Amino acid sequence: MIRRLLIFILIAAGLSACGIEEVIRRNDDRYAHPGALDMPLTQVYETYQYKFLDKYRVTHQWLKASACSYSQYERPGVGGKRSYFYDVLDIYEENGVPRHRGSNKNLARYLTSDFYVGKTYVDVSGRLARHQDAETGYRPICFESWWGPSHALNLRLHKMSLAAFEERFTKRYPEGRWSDKARNGRQWRVQETGRDRLRPREDVEGPYLIWATNVADTGYVIALTMTASQDSLANPRFFDALEAVFYHLVDSVKVEPLRQ
Repeated sequence: MIRRLLIFILIAAGLSACGIEEVIRRNDDRYAHPGALDMPLTQVYETYQYKFLDKYRVTHQWLKASACSYSQYERPGVGGKRSYFYDVLDIYEENGVPRHRGSNKNLARYLTSDFYVGKTYVDVSGRLARHQDAETGYRPICFESWWGPSHALNLRLHKMSLAAFEERFTKRYPEGRWSDKARNGRQWRVQETGRDRLRPREDVEGPYLIWATNVADTGYVIALTMTASQDSLANPRFFDALEAVFYHLVDSVKVEPLRQ
């Protein structure tokens, strides 16, 4: 869309085809290197709230820079200003499958296991082969990353026990140490990896902080993760600022029983 708009503007300005191609190339080059689209940290957060399994009200915040993958609508603001408060459609279960009430959005890919069974095919030698099976579910429902400083934040809502969540991420990040922590009256299971034990950069993944807590007695877990790598140490001010943002998001999580 942006490219088409740029072409229209340049044609209207009377540039030749060669001139148009050169301007577009220069514009594309601005975004061709990793980190070009990194969003700055912001002190403006968005609030998400929803009824969960018709038993609880879940509230949490996320960065204004990137929307979470719910079906939601923003409440009207006051005085022409945005509210940054999103009412998410109720999350309920139908035959054990999590759904949004009033929406066809596929929540299962975020909240549950979605296993891809590899298909068979004929390889270049004419022999029958098969793609590998893969776990494609349990995706973060909120995600933001910064390539330059080598960090990512994500929020997960998974249908699994806290013990199963810990086992899953212990296999993924075996160097992390688990402990129990209380914060703002909520109990959390926490995995921490010291800055002296960070992995070499691989995309924006890598263990640093994981805070996970039960969604009351529902059999679901909410977890927040901050990733880091050895490259993150080159930007200590950003590292510290992002960690402060991470703990703000942890503190924003609320699970309250619905009034009968």
